[in-house]
Amino acid sequence: MNAHHGIQPSERFGSTWTGTDDHDLDGFADEMSPGQISALVAFQATLPAPTRKENLPDAWQEAADNGEKVFADIGCVSCHIPALPLDSLVFHDPGPIDTAGTLRQSDMTAPLALDLATLSWVQALPRDENGRVLVPLYGDLKRHKIADAANDTFGNELLAQRFVARDVFITAELWGIGSTAPYGHRGDLTTLNEVILAHGGEATESRKNYEALSEDNRQAVIAFLRSLEIAE
Repeated sequence: MNAHHGIQPSERFGSTWTGTDDHDLDGFADEMSPGQISALVAFQATLPAPTRKENLPDAWQEAADNGEKVFADIGCVSCHIPALPLDSLVFHDPGPIDTAGTLRQSDMTAPLALDLATLSWVQALPRDENGRVLVPLYGDLKRHKIADAANDTFGNELLAQRFVARDVFITAELWGIGSTAPYGHRGDLTTLNEVILAHGGEATESRKNYEALSEDNRQAVIAFLRSLEIAE
């Protein structure tokens, strides 16, 4: 809320942590309560997972099917893992690993608990051999160095994160990417082709594999990515 909307929640910027209830001196005290943050978290946690575009023209569907195979063959799925399993469908806020500066489970009698298994879109998700729900996020929730001297497009972040280099980022989840242009952490890339070609560092080999593809196969990869959309 602070970084993207300029609203300072009291659980992070209130008197407990800053000694004042108006840390940014804008004349508004305790701008967002812990309860309001929890309501926002609950809203986001229960949003349906992005889906795939349906009823595609035959040529687009054929290209997307081929593009998904090519996407895997050139190594993109080593970081953009198609699906990750959930061990539990009960979502808690605060979560068990929330850190100082946010509301923590130790601050409450009982955290908010949402049973996602009751949601129809969760029930429709596939499960693995152990019965765990597979979340189709196309990511790995890990940080990677994705820029280098030869390709520093993604290494242009001006704001440093504590203990994290400016060319290191958590893998972007690709679910819904067909609906979310522009791209890149600064929103300065307009096409999916530009984003792929911007990969350096640990992603260099996959990028080179993409560059070596025929034009038809590159377009197939783009067709696949464009089919991953947020349903209206």
